[in-house]
Amino acid sequence: MQSLHQIAFLSFPASVLLLILRVPVVRLVFGTSNFPWTSTVTTGKVVAILAVSITAQALVQLLIRTFYALKDTRTPLMVAGFDFVLYFFLVGTLVKFTQLGIYGIAIATAVTAILELPIYLFLLDRKVRGFVRREFWVPQLKMLVASFFMAIFLYLPFKILDELVFDTTRTIELIGLTATTATIGMLVYIYFALLLDIRELNMFMKLVNNFAPWKKTLAKAPEIVVESPTDGTDIL
Repeated sequence: MQSLHQIAFLSFPASVLLLILRVPVVRLVFGTSNFPWTSTVTTGKVVAILAVSITAQALVQLLIRTFYALKDTRTPLMVAGFDFVLYFFLVGTLVKFTQLGIYGIAIATAVTAILELPIYLFLLDRKVRGFVRREFWVPQLKMLVASFFMAIFLYLPFKILDELVFDTTRTIELIGLTATTATIGMLVYIYFALLLDIRELNMFMKLVNNFAPWKKTLAKAPEIVVESPTDGTDIL
C-alpha cells in the first residue's frame, strides 16, 4: 500500500507536467529546425493523451509484481490477454471507423492502461481480503486533487511566459521556459500536498533531509596536503 502511494505521489505530477508542457518537451527532444511545426503539434497531442495514463501504468507494474510475489502468475497472464484483445479491438475500431488516425492508437493505449488498473485492484482485493479500502482511496484522491490544482495553476503561467517572456524559437529560452514552469508546477503541487496532509510528502522531505548533512561531513573531514618534490622527479 505504501509503495502504491509513493509511486502515485510522483507519477501524478509527472503526468500533469507532460500534459501541460507537451509541446516544449517534444521540441526539446526532436529539435525545432528539423521537425516541422505540424509534426510537433501532432506528437504533442499524442503525448498529452498518453500522459493521462502514466499513473495507471506505473501502479499496474507494481500490482503485477504483487501477484508474482503471491506465487500467482496466472492472473497477470489472463489480464494481459484481455488487455491485448481490448487494445486491438479499440485500435481497429478507432482507426478504421473514425478519422482519429494516430490519435486513435494513443487513445486505445491510454484507455487500456486505465482500465487495467481497476481490474488488478479488484482481483487483488479478492485474493487479499480488504486490500482496497479507505486507506487506499483517500490518499489517492488527495493526490489527484493536488494534481488537478497543479494543472490549473501551471497552465496560466506557462501561457504568459510562452507569449510574453521567452522566445521559444531558441533552445536556451525553450529550456528556460520548461524549467521555470515545471518548478512553478511542482511548488504548487507541494503546497496542496501540505494543505491536504498527504503523508508521502513528509516521507520525501525526510529523504531529502537525510542527504542534507553531506556538506557538514565534508567540512569536518581533515585536509590532507601532499608536498610535491622540488627536484623535478615524478611521483609514482
